[in-house]
Amino acid sequence: MDDEPGFDDFVAERGEALLRYAYVLTGNPHDAADLTQEALTRLRAAWPRVRRKTDALGYARTTMARLHISIWRRRRREHLTGEPPEQTWEVVFPSDEDRGLWKELAALPRRQRAVLVLRYYEQLTDAEIAEVLRISQGTVRSQVSRGLDKLRSAVSTSPKAYGGHAMTEIEDKLSRVLSAAAEQVPEQARITLSAAVRERRRPRRAPAALLAAVAVVVVAGGAGTAVRTLGASAVPQPAVNATGAQKSTPPPIPGWDDDLPPHIERVWPQALHKIPARLPDGRVYHPQLLLDDRTLLVITRVGAEKRRLLWSYDLVSGKLRRIAEFPSRNSTLIAENVTVNGGNIAWWASYKEPGKQRVARIWTVPVGGGTPRKVTDVPLEDVMKKGHIRALEVVGSDVVFSRESGGVYTAPLRGGTPHLVPGTEGQHLLRWPWVGSHSKQAVFAKLFNIKTRERRDAVVRPGEKFVRCGVNRCYGHSSSGGPGPRVFARDRDGSREQTLPSVIEVGDDPGLERFYKGALMKGVVLHDALTGTSADLGVRQDKQGGISTPDGGFDRLMAYQVGKEMYVVDLAAIE
Repeated sequence: MDDEPGFDDFVAERGEALLRYAYVLTGNPHDAADLTQEALTRLRAAWPRVRRKTDALGYARTTMARLHISIWRRRRREHLTGEPPEQTWEVVFPSDEDRGLWKELAALPRRQRAVLVLRYYEQLTDAEIAEVLRISQGTVRSQVSRGLDKLRSAVSTSPKAYGGHAMTEIEDKLSRVLSAAAEQVPEQARITLSAAVRERRRPRRAPAALLAAVAVVVVAGGAGTAVRTLGASAVPQPAVNATGAQKSTPPPIPGWDDDLPPHIERVWPQALHKIPARLPDGRVYHPQLLLDDRTLLVITRVGAEKRRLLWSYDLVSGKLRRIAEFPSRNSTLIAENVTVNGGNIAWWASYKEPGKQRVARIWTVPVGGGTPRKVTDVPLEDVMKKGHIRALEVVGSDVVFSRESGGVYTAPLRGGTPHLVPGTEGQHLLRWPWVGSHSKQAVFAKLFNIKTRERRDAVVRPGEKFVRCGVNRCYGHSSSGGPGPRVFARDRDGSREQTLPSVIEVGDDPGLERFYKGALMKGVVLHDALTGTSADLGVRQDKQGGISTPDGGFDRLMAYQVGKEMYVVDLAAIE
C-alpha cells in the first residue's frame, strides 16, 4: 500500500527539522539531503510498527545519527543516478572565528562530530547520546573532550585568554555556530532531497507518499541565508561541468532580465536606513527587530566573553541605550526568538544546571530597561522527540509559544506554569491568534483563529508544490501555465493570483506577505508583489562568486551588511 496513514502529515510537520538536523550532522547540503531521504525511506518502511510502538521523530533522528557514522555514508553515492550540480555553499556567520569553527567541525571524524551535535545542538545528556549512538557514556565523554580540544586548538581560544574558562567559551561558540548553521539550510539541500527521492534506484521504487511528502520538506524551511554560485533561480539549475561552464542555457527569467532594477535607495528611500556595520568601539552588533519607526533592537557581546547585552539603537541619531544583560550562567543558547509587544521584550535560552534537567527558560524585560525576569521553564528532557521552541510572542500579559513537535502554550509574563491552549495539540503558532497545521503540499495549509474560532483552509490546486502560506496569502510553484515551473502568489481562498519572477526564493517567507527576494547573477532583488515594483538590494557576489540572500520573514525588518554599512529596511514604510 503506497499511502501509510499519518506518514505524510509527519513529514510535513517534522521534515524541515530533520533536514536542519541532517545539515549540522553532515556539514553540506547534498549529504544532508541524502541522509534525510534515507531516514524517511526507512521510517516509511517501518511506519506501522513505529506509529504503534514508539515515537516517529525520535526514531528518525536516531536513525540519522546512526547512519551518519555507519558504512552507509561511504556508499551513498552508489545509489544515485547522477551527481548533483557542482555548487559551492557557505553558511554566513557574524565573525571569521565562527566561520572557522564551522570549517574545523567539518574536519572532525564522523562519530566525534555526531557526539558534539547531539550534545550542543540537540542538548542531549551523556546517557541519551550513548543510547542513540550505541556507545558507552565513557566513550561519549572522551569523544566530546577530544572534539572540543581539536576545535579549541583550531580557533583563537585559549585558557589564558578567558581566565581559565576556555572550555565554557568553546562550548558556547559551538552551540551558537550549530544553531546558526541549522537555520541556514541551503535551498540546494531541499532541491537535492526532492530530486534524490525521485531518481534513486531501489529494489522497490520510492512510494508516491514519500515523493509527495518530501515536496513539503523543500518548502517547510523558514527564512535562511544561502550562499550560491548560481543565483539565477530558486528552482533546480542546469548542471555545470568540471570547469564551471554551464552545460545548458537556462530559460529566460520572466519579469527580470540580467540587468538589475534601480537601487533600493532610489526606489524606496523612505524605507532604507544606512548605518555603520560596527559600533564606534568596533563591536559587532546583531539586529533583531524594530521597536518603532526609528528604533532598532540589537544584541552585542562583551569582548570575547560569553556575556550578551541588549540595546536599542536610534537609527536617526545613532545613539545606543542599554536595555539589559542576558542571563548566561549555565546557558548555551542565550537569546532565541527575541520578540516584543506592549512594552515587553521576551526571548528564550537553553539552560542546564548541575543535577537538573535541561530547560528552555523564557525571559522578559521592559523595553525601558531593567533586570530580566524569568517567565517560565519549558522542560527539554526529550529534545529528540519534542524539539525546541520554534515560535514565541508576547500577547497582552502572557507569552505564547509552540514546540517544534506541535502544541501551542501560554504562560503569564509575571511568571507561572505554561498551559496547553485547548484544541492546539499538534498545531503550530504562525502569528497570534492564528495557529495551523501542514498538508502534503502546503505549509500552514490549515489555519485556526484561537480567539474568533474562524478557520481558513488554503486553496492548493493539482500540480502545485512547495506552497507556503501566511495568514492571508500563499505562494509556491505550479507546473501549469507554461513549459517550466511557474512561481505564483494568491490569496488563501484562491483569488487574486499573480505570476512572480522565477528567481523568487522558495521557502523564504515574504515580508509582510508582500515582499519577495530573488538572486540574479549580479545581485539580489526585492520584489513588491502588490505594486509590481522591484529594487536592487545592493548585495553583490563575494570573491568566490557566491551571493548571500538577506534573512527575512513575515515581519517588517530586513537587515543585512553591505561593505562597511548595515542596511536596515523597514518594509512597513513602503506604501
